[in-house]
Amino acid sequence: MLIVLALMLGLLAGSYALSSAPASVASSALALPRLFDEARVLAATSGDGATIVLTPSAARAARGFDVALYRYRPRSNGAPGAGGIALEKSEHLAGALSTSATGGAPVAIFFSASGTVSYSAWTPDSGPLSQEPACTVPLNLTISAGTTLARFQLACDDARPTRIS
Repeated sequence: MLIVLALMLGLLAGSYALSSAPASVASSALALPRLFDEARVLAATSGDGATIVLTPSAARAARGFDVALYRYRPRSNGAPGAGGIALEKSEHLAGALSTSATGGAPVAIFFSASGTVSYSAWTPDSGPLSQEPACTVPLNLTISAGTTLARFQLACDDARPTRIS
């Protein structure tokens, strides 16, 4: 009887974990474009753009990634941000994140006031950029949980991520 009960509880827990994975990807797939929209607006009004840093959670138990939105771009050229970017907000999103630029490592996306983007493997601990990287190919982002995926592509000339699957 105890063995049957243990098996039933195990199946129930497994079913719950699998059923929540698609929901977590779905909610993150809605949140990510909203955060990019906020970055575009901030970039247009800040005087020196905006930066989003996507960082996979360090703790395995956290299961997800952090999105930090900063006022300004981390440039050392004397612009208003002048390397001193200011955190506007951060959110934790569910699902594993990978990008075409950095795999599962952190990636920073730099938004200009004109609506273009560039990106690189950068975190605020890296300090100011001597030169903003050029964007030569779109950035692909994938959020996953189990077999459920949400894929986005971010074109260099449009700071709006397009969902491709």
